[in-house]
Amino acid sequence: MLLKSDGTPSGTGPDIDRAILQSLGLKDITAKVMDYGAMIPSVQTKKVLFGSGGALNITAQRCEAVLSPTLQSVQALHSW
Repeated sequence: MLLKSDGTPSGTGPDIDRAILQSLGLKDITAKVMDYGAMIPSVQTKKVLFGSGGALNITAQRCEAVLSPTLQSVQALHSW
């Protein structure tokens, strides 16, 4: 993942995430970098719609914590 000069995540992972969310009908997608440990709690509390983390291993505990444990790169995307 790369960061643009304004701090917005870019690169293959974020671009794929945006394309998937847009194909699901989401229009205003904002990406931001967050602490690794904050991704699942942010999804659980609905602060973000989608969490994505490349090094996040799937475990039984994480599967119980989130509906979809498929997370791909360290960022969070939300649409209002």
